Formats: sequence, C-alpha cells, structure tokens
Amino acid sequence: MTTSGVGSEPRHLNALGAIMVFSVVSTGVHFAHNFVMAEDYPPVWPFFPNALAYRVGIVVFWPLLTYLGIRAFRRYRAGKTRGVPSGLIAFGLAGAVSPLHFTGGVPQIPPFFMATIFTDALSGLLLFGFAGWLVYSTRSAARRPAAA
Repeated sequence: MTTSGVGSEPRHLNALGAIMVFSVVSTGVHFAHNFVMAEDYPPVWPFFPNALAYRVGIVVFWPLLTYLGIRAFRRYRAGKTRGVPSGLIAFGLAGAVSPLHFTGGVPQIPPFFMATIFTDALSGLLLFGFAGWLVYSTRSAARRPAAA
C-alpha cells in the first residue's frame, strides 16, 4: 500500500474518513426516519411492499452494511487493502439504493429527510469511487517494477 510519507498512514486516509463519517451520518439519519415513519415511504416492490418490510430491512441491513464499511475503513487505516473495496462497496449500497424509494412514488416526507435520500446516494457513489480508485491504484502499484 502506498503511504502518505507520514508514519505508516495510508494515502487518502483522511478522505476516506470524511466519506465514512458523511455516510454513517446521512444513512443513519435517513434510515432512522425511514424506520420511525415507514408509512410515509411508498412501497418498493418486491423488496419493501409495506412498512413492516422497511423496518425489518433496516434492522437487518443497515447495521450489517455499516459494520462492513467500518471494518473496511479500519483495515485500510491499518495498512491492509485485502477486502477493503468489497466492504466499502457493501456499505455504499446502503446509500446508493436510497433513490429506489422513488420507484414506488414520491415519499411524503419533510424536505430535510427528502434531502437525505440524495445525500445517501452521494455517499454511496463516493464509497464506490474510493473502492474503485483503491482497486486501480493497488493493481497499478503491483505492476510497477521494483526499484533497484
């Protein structure tokens, strides 16, 4: 892994840290509201046909995907890259799928919580982008000839 030159800290650790905080806060706020006010979100067939399905999905998937993202961040911070992209992509799914609410109609929610649907999508895209960059940079570094 390429380091920033300061100790053994991986390159772009601060950027990933900021993306992770943004993602946890955005998805946390959105999914908490989605859980409490599930009746205000349109059904998304076949996955979330009713409010109970939303609640079960949130209780199962948000903690799991968030755990995978935090675990990936901690591995990256420790200088390990194996499994990091897949963990970031898994957590990115928590945000990236939020706009699917609109496939069932427009949620009848306050503007602040409507905005979290879009911040979730942005956080997911940022995580996907970081994971892609990490895969590309790791493979590029592996192909470079060793210094003599």
